[in-house]
Amino acid sequence: MIISAAQLRAARGLLDWTRSELAKASGLSAETIKNIEHGVYAPQESTIAAIVNCFSDNNIEFTNDEGVRRKHYQVQVLRGHTGYKQFLDHIYAVMKENGGIIRQFNQSDGNCLPHAEDYAAFHLERMSKLRNIDAQVLTFCDDHAFPAPYCQYRWLDQSAEILMPYYVYNQFIEIPIHKDDQHIELITIHSPQLAARFIEQFEAHWRAATVPPKNGDN
Repeated sequence: MIISAAQLRAARGLLDWTRSELAKASGLSAETIKNIEHGVYAPQESTIAAIVNCFSDNNIEFTNDEGVRRKHYQVQVLRGHTGYKQFLDHIYAVMKENGGIIRQFNQSDGNCLPHAEDYAAFHLERMSKLRNIDAQVLTFCDDHAFPAPYCQYRWLDQSAEILMPYYVYNQFIEIPIHKDDQHIELITIHSPQLAARFIEQFEAHWRAATVPPKNGDN
């Protein structure tokens, strides 16, 4: 997409950012931002991407009519085996460009991935090829289903297994409302602030969790 000088100034205005603050958040120089806003030169695609991603991370988006607006949180409900496969596709789409954070709480891959049937192996293979993935899974005590080589696994304390399961991937949270062999319903929420809170909660449980023994250990 093309970002106009006016759009860039308006986006900064919505966040009350100086050029220096935008430069720090986007990884660009303040001089580059100044030159774009003054129309000295048109930014390259990589520069535009850095700006768009930076503002997106802070709930600001650029519209096709040269506008700027705050993003509304997006909620999507996925159902059935097809919906679960769509959920896996969305994880891959979110992570494939620059990687990021995955935090899976109180969900067993051994219970969940079979809902994707043969698609599960395909998903694990493509995820394993991505770079910069920081993935941690807190699963049930004594669960030994660790199929994802890019994940670190730990066991939750049994007292925590009554807590609501969730799956965070970058700025998205997935919450399974009902899931068994016959019924699957997933609610996906896009909220940077909510994702950050879930990750903070996850880290507290992760520090207290048990590291499963390696194969052959007692």
